[in-house]
Order: sequence, then C-alpha cells, then structure tokens
Amino acid sequence: MKKKMIFFLIALSAVLIAGGCGKVEVDERYQEYDLAEYVTLGEYKGIEVQKVEPLEISDEAVEEEIIVILQSNPETQALEEGAAVELGDSVTIDYEGKIDGEAFDGGTAEGQTILLGSSGYIDGFDDGLVGAAIGSTLDLNLTFPQDYRNEELAGKPVVFTVTVKSASRQVDAELTDEFVQRVSQESETVDAFRAEVRAYLEEQAAETADQSMKSSAWMTAVENAQILDYPQEEVDSYVEQMTTYYQQYAETYGMEFADVLESMGMTEDTFNEQALAYAQSMVGDELVLYAIVRAEDLSLSQSEYDEGVAAYVEMFGAESQEQLEEYYTVDVLYESLLWDKTLQFLMDNAQVVDQLSQTDDTATDAAVEAAPESAQ
Repeated sequence: MKKKMIFFLIALSAVLIAGGCGKVEVDERYQEYDLAEYVTLGEYKGIEVQKVEPLEISDEAVEEEIIVILQSNPETQALEEGAAVELGDSVTIDYEGKIDGEAFDGGTAEGQTILLGSSGYIDGFDDGLVGAAIGSTLDLNLTFPQDYRNEELAGKPVVFTVTVKSASRQVDAELTDEFVQRVSQESETVDAFRAEVRAYLEEQAAETADQSMKSSAWMTAVENAQILDYPQEEVDSYVEQMTTYYQQYAETYGMEFADVLESMGMTEDTFNEQALAYAQSMVGDELVLYAIVRAEDLSLSQSEYDEGVAAYVEMFGAESQEQLEEYYTVDVLYESLLWDKTLQFLMDNAQVVDQLSQTDDTATDAAVEAAPESAQ
C-alpha cells in the first residue's frame, strides 16, 4: 500500500507543479473557510528537531561528480577525409533518389545533416551508410514501406545515390583547462574547477540536511495537530486532478484507464480509495499550513516574493519572472513560497537537539521491548 502511495505522490507532483516592502496581493486558498471547524493546532513552536549534519564530501565524491560532468559534455570531433562513419555520428550528405531511373519530387537534397541511426529516413538508409568513407559516393538500393505517407511511393523500390560530405563524432571529454573554460562560468583551471565542484556538493549536502530537518519539524507539527473535518470541495479537487492525470496518461499511450490501473496492481475501487487518501493527506497538510499562517500572521512582502520567484526562474531555467507567473500564476508561486517561509518559521522556533527526547509512550514501548518475556 505504501509503495502505491509513493507512486501517486511522485506521478502527481509533475502535474501539480504543472498549482518593495508592500504585501503581495493574492487570492489566498482557504480564505473562505473558518479553519477552526476543520483543524486544531497542537504544539508547533518549540518542538524538538534532531540535528542532521551535512554529508562530508570526500575526494572520491568530487571525482565521481566530475566524471558525470565529463560524460554530460562530450567533445565534438570533426572526422578526417576518408574516415568511416558510424552510428551516432553527425553526417552531412547530398543525396538523390530515383525510381525506375527517374528522380522524384522530394527525393533530392544537398547539405543535409543527419544523426546516423536516428535520421527518420526509410529503413535501410542509415544502416547503408555505416562504414562509408567521408568523400565517397554510394548507391543504396531500398524499398519504401507499404504504409509510407506518400501513397505514390509506398512499396516501390528506390535507389538513393548518396555522397558523404563530412562528419563529426562525439567523444569522451578530458579534464583540461580548455574543458573547464567550456563548461564553467567560474573556473578557468582544473584545480579551480575541482574546488568549484566540491563547493557545489557541500552546498547540496547542507541543503539536503536543512530540508531533512524542516521536513521533520513539519511532520511533528502535523502529527500534533488534529484534523476535525475536510473541506469537501478541496478534497474533490485533488481527486479530480489525480483521476484526470491517469486518464490522460492512458489516452497518451493508447491504453484504457482500467489497463493503466491494472498495470499498477489496482482496481477502480482501490484507485478511488488511494486517490481519496492522497487528497485528504494533501488537504490536511494545507489546513495545518494555513492555520499556522493565520495564527502567526505570516505573509510575503513584495521583496520576499520577488526574490523567491527570481530563485525559481534560475532553478527552472525560465526566461523571466513574467514568463513563470504566466505559466504557474502568481497565486501558485506565492503559495509555494509561503510553504517555504512557514517551514523556516518552524525551524527558527524549534529546538535542534543531538538526540530527541523520549515521550512517555515511547519510553514505555522501549521498556516493554527490552523486558524479558517472563515479565511481559
């Protein structure tokens, strides 16, 4: 059951990502609800959070990351005249196709560059060029497929006369100053690049540790709260989003909705149960979030919003804040940043400890487990 729930969370996250000093004006969700009817907050300030130390970055970790960067940024090497081309090469060709000795419309091109093995040309074209020397001309005796889009050519034999003009090949990059200057905006030498990579990994490790502690603080705040009821409209919205996602998934891959559920080991009834459980979990978290926001009068200033969105622009590779706002809407971006601010508020007011204190229940459970069977 837990594995299926995780699958839901992962799959749906892709869809939901796809929801000055002045205060930002937004249509805040849940503003029409009296939250006291739905949630009672428990302790959320002063809660204990176990300290998480960032992972120590070893020399080996730095070298492994550099290998990944090298593999992700291969060098492009021009091949010499006479070299044989291989699958995966970028090849520039001239070709002329003839049927019964006559050229036909659309069968001739010059200076056409293809990626050998994935050109999209008819079967046999790419394979027929493998091993051909740069500068050579050869004939490819092929046949158009029976279901070819041009019915006049479908099923007919064709001869393509192809001249291999030039080619290039991607080869593994080597860690040199030149490579560093190609891929880095900060470093110019190998030594400086290693230091840059280490700093990046250390920053990621610190962020991971910080997020882990925030997650722990949040889970404690949620566990301490009591959900009294769920706004049905909000629950229905999440259920509908999840159902729509999987229906569209089925349509995209030419499957029936029931077949998609079967591939997940689920029936429509179990799907509905999981969708409802997921929806209630999401709405429950949001009820706790907005209850804390109201209790502490949390909001975003215009400068906080702009700085946060600027970070998103860089993270998502968007062209501008306006583009991101058009795609996600100001309300969705604001809520995401409000989550961040609330989690930081919990951490700012938490007690970070090396070891969590045992609650009475935990201590009792531990004592029972440790006691001899005769004493239980």
